[in-house]
Amino acid sequence: MDVKPVFIFSLPRSGSTLLQRILAAHPQISTHAEPWLLLPLAYSLRKTGIYAEYNHSNAVKGITAFTDSLPNQAYDYYFELGKMVRSLYSKLADNKSVYFLDKTPRYYLILPEIQEMFPDAKFIFLFRNPLQVYASSLEAWYRGRLFPYASQMDLFRGFRLLATGFREMKARSHRVNFEDLLNAPEKTIRKLLAYMNLDYDPACIRNFNSVRFGGILGDQLGTFQYSAINRGPLEKWKGTINTLIKKRYARQFLSFIGEDDLNTLGYSMAELKESLRELRVNKFGLADLLWLMLANLIRIGELFLFIRKFKQKKRDGFPVTLHR
Repeated sequence: MDVKPVFIFSLPRSGSTLLQRILAAHPQISTHAEPWLLLPLAYSLRKTGIYAEYNHSNAVKGITAFTDSLPNQAYDYYFELGKMVRSLYSKLADNKSVYFLDKTPRYYLILPEIQEMFPDAKFIFLFRNPLQVYASSLEAWYRGRLFPYASQMDLFRGFRLLATGFREMKARSHRVNFEDLLNAPEKTIRKLLAYMNLDYDPACIRNFNSVRFGGILGDQLGTFQYSAINRGPLEKWKGTINTLIKKRYARQFLSFIGEDDLNTLGYSMAELKESLRELRVNKFGLADLLWLMLANLIRIGELFLFIRKFKQKKRDGFPVTLHR
């Protein structure tokens, strides 16, 4: 059985697991937690972005030379990769499914390659208020501390890449804003299912909390936190951005995203900055400043890469060099 791929493109902490569970409650949609299948495949033709024991730069040269020899060059390569992944999706889908839903947040890094692999896929762009994403990331991963080691890429690159991707793919995509999903779930899901040429099923809203799917990645914190859709997550960010340093960092990444990209996402720079201005905080946040400095040092020095190299050396008993 051949299923059609449907993708949710979003940042982490944007409500993608909630949307995935709602859609997975539909009898014609199968899914799996976060496959991450396409990232290594797409990066096989990218010169940067990967550290490996083998020399990735040479691998790209070899694969590029190979694909250049194909009748349609890179088009043939991506098309065949897409066929392979679609076959894997089909093996996991049940017999009633028309679609297999792949929700892997960091796919925003490889939007051009996914278009090449799946020219007939459905694309869902899920956007959330950047201040909510920022605060939720701090709470979920750093216990409220300003230690944006992993999320820095999301805040400073992710929003812009999603905005660029949506502008380029708008004609064949569907946009969902997290706020609309919480405020008017049935209306939002009806529109989304119509885009997928599927009939609305009340089970999507009624039974999403009972949905279970395989896999170990994804939002384990939020998966079972809410038994019903409610507006509570829309205001929680105000309790997290509770120091002047956190406010300053928020203004910094909002300015980096820029007004045009924020408008594409469905948000107003003026309104976001005004909501920050109205947020009253009394603490400077010296601890936040120190955590932020530490996160930047670790990121710049690539400390975690050196730790992995050391562990590999200890395990194998000989030096190992990580290549780009």
